[in-house]
Amino acid sequence: MWLNVRSTAHETWSCIVNSLAPRMDAYRSPELLALLGGGGLEPVDMELPGRRPAALFVVISDVDRSLDLLAGVFVAQAMRALVDLADSQPSRRLDQPVRFILDDFANMAPMREMDVWVAAVRSREIWVTICVQSLSQLDARYGPSAETIVGNCDARVVFTPTDLRTARDVAVRASRSAAHVLGRGTDRVWVMVRGMPVEEHGRYLLERHPNWQAFWEAAHGGGRGQQES
Repeated sequence: MWLNVRSTAHETWSCIVNSLAPRMDAYRSPELLALLGGGGLEPVDMELPGRRPAALFVVISDVDRSLDLLAGVFVAQAMRALVDLADSQPSRRLDQPVRFILDDFANMAPMREMDVWVAAVRSREIWVTICVQSLSQLDARYGPSAETIVGNCDARVVFTPTDLRTARDVAVRASRSAAHVLGRGTDRVWVMVRGMPVEEHGRYLLERHPNWQAFWEAAHGGGRGQQES
């Protein structure tokens, strides 16, 4: 395959190099090379959440988007690793269910065949929660595949939208007008679950959750001794 590519015309080869260079440039960071196993650090075990309760976090800047490509690569690789782990089980399902929470999803580098993955992984006990600011943002990133991605989500929670594209989508599903949807207060949310009528609710306050006190104590250092033991 390499010989076939390398034997292309000079102009074609130049286009290939120009397209490849900025993508490979993201891997030149010494810190990243160390994280990938080249600096003596233990590689990230992407199958760990599928074997026992665990969490992996990928945190990137919300103003510097230069590492969005790496975040997308990490998520795609982790999803493939967990699918392979599930397929190796007799039940073809993970013993420990895993949920991907993809915040600011539309700003991540596009994942190839995401419209297929978001539906195919469910049977393997892998679940995906996608967070976007608007449907128009998702359209701009994924094009025609955006509608398929949204259609493969069994449940949707929409805070009062400000863009017309999202408002029209909610309005059609809720049998309301787009003006009605846009005019609702910011404390309202629309809940859409496959096979059930669309419902409008007040925004849920985390402080009302029965486990809020435990979360607050963990966030402020309370109960640290018990956690460390």
